Amino acid sequence: MKFSYQKIKKIIPSLTLSPKELAELLTMHAFETVVDREYVIDPSMTVVKILKLDPHPNADRLRLATVTDGTNEIRVVCGALNIEVGQIVPYAPPGARVYDEHGELFTLKEAVIRGETSPGMLNSVRELGISDDHGGILILPEDTLIGSKLALHIPSDTIFDADVLPDRAHDVQSEEDIAHEIAALLGLAKSSDRKMGTHTIAFNPDSPSKIAGVNISHEEVRDILERLGFIISPPARGGAGGGGSGDVWSVTVPSARPDVLGEHNLVDEVVRVHGLDAIPPSTMDFSKPLPVSPSVYWIGLIRRTLAESGFTETYSYSFEDERFAKLVNTEIHPHVELSNPMAPELKNLRYSMLPGLISAMVKSRDDIHRTKKNQERALFEIGRVYHRGDEGVVPGIIERPVIAGIAVGDEVTLQNIVDRIRELFQIEALTVIPAEKPFAKYSLLKYADEFFGIGYIFSNELLKKMKYRMPVIAFEISFNALMKHAPDVEIPVRTLDEIRNTLETPAQFVELPKYPSVFRDISMLVRPEVTVEQVQEIIERIGKGLVVDVDLFDEFTPLPLPEGELEGVGVARKSLAFHIEYRSSEKTLTDTEIAELHSKIEHALKKECNAEIR
Repeated sequence: MKFSYQKIKKIIPSLTLSPKELAELLTMHAFETVVDREYVIDPSMTVVKILKLDPHPNADRLRLATVTDGTNEIRVVCGALNIEVGQIVPYAPPGARVYDEHGELFTLKEAVIRGETSPGMLNSVRELGISDDHGGILILPEDTLIGSKLALHIPSDTIFDADVLPDRAHDVQSEEDIAHEIAALLGLAKSSDRKMGTHTIAFNPDSPSKIAGVNISHEEVRDILERLGFIISPPARGGAGGGGSGDVWSVTVPSARPDVLGEHNLVDEVVRVHGLDAIPPSTMDFSKPLPVSPSVYWIGLIRRTLAESGFTETYSYSFEDERFAKLVNTEIHPHVELSNPMAPELKNLRYSMLPGLISAMVKSRDDIHRTKKNQERALFEIGRVYHRGDEGVVPGIIERPVIAGIAVGDEVTLQNIVDRIRELFQIEALTVIPAEKPFAKYSLLKYADEFFGIGYIFSNELLKKMKYRMPVIAFEISFNALMKHAPDVEIPVRTLDEIRNTLETPAQFVELPKYPSVFRDISMLVRPEVTVEQVQEIIERIGKGLVVDVDLFDEFTPLPLPEGELEGVGVARKSLAFHIEYRSSEKTLTDTEIAELHSKIEHALKKECNAEIR
């Protein structure tokens, strides 16, 4: 938001701060403010009146304006469309200093424009330095004295640019509002009152001191809030001045401050006006051991366990996308709805972690398909889900921490993941209650007759909607249930230096490839005992450094033959399909070179794996 120093001084005549000091005051106590520009009206600029406008003989978009300063008549070339005969406008003669389109000053010279001499120019606000607007010539009031110095009517000024954040967008919309803020910060008289609202907050005046760690008296707290436009009713307890410890004030919030919702907001208002620079800095002694809570400790172990199992951690918004919620029917549950969502489809807080993980899986589908050696084909997230109290029957919001994941895999994959987490917490065998929903077969997991988690095996219908040809599983495990049965262990306490020493060598930057990659697909039938890793090893070995990535994107294993039936040729074979990325570090590969190498790979697969290339 742009505002003028001179206009602020008109509203607050007692203001003595320089422009630099004013910018620092607002930055430290309200919102970041910088000096956008300072302009000075050249003393040679005068006020003139337009007597006549003639078309330029050599340019359709230009006109010849004859103006007078009361003594002399001057004809200048002008391209502005907003001027008319009789208007009062600013005029800059040759030698005057005006601003160009970049805000830089330059000295005006007499010019010949399309064959017509122009001794000076009529000025827009951009050329005067007042603003960036170049929409036309500045039209002065009709009673402005012709021939007078322009500086008498437009004093030099400083223009500020304030970064007003959304939480202050309601009460800081004009220069009047900026002036009100400055007056409140400096304790100066306000130019006018603002309308008050009916919104009240119970406020303990001791809270700012406790939270900021500095002594802010009740008198100063009251003074700051009243300067900001808040009304304080007599306290419920204590003296009339609110000086007793434990007093509770009733604070009425201005209607222009809908962002102030609770005591924490009032504390923020008091502390920012008191001054963040008044809060003494504190340092931490990192040589002392750093204790961690049991929940942080166990979350760290869970992260490590899932990462060792091939999972990649992901983070997502706490909102539930309706498009993905419908895939797993979570939209049927009573949700906590946001009053001001960031998008219409994100109006609900997530009831389940599943929609978010499916969204991440779908969005990273191509990357997962092209991932080398089956790594990062699984995602997990540790976060919270939000339920209305007792499924909406009672008021309130319940937050539950959840460990959730999604992966390419089958029942064995799901069982292995659950077993690893169960064994980490030394939990005995779980009770499994199988069930089925339209989108998945799922297993309700219980331990000691209490809810533990849910495991999902996605149905073919859901996989088609996700555009996945590989099986996908998912799980959601209650962190509270895990912590309830967490073993009693001694949590290690280490210093920051000890933690740093345990970290691995940081990742190094790898230069981006200079030459383009070319992708080819290969599909084959192989015996069931041939592994994906064996095929990948052959492709990379024959590739001789030109194959930089090999990724499985499709795998199909036929069902076993019924007992007694003869196995036909190729019936028991499984189907594998790979993406192969070819790239040279020395040159751009030709189609012929890639075709020859691809042919050699096919020949090697036929020879070593008895593969049937499809």
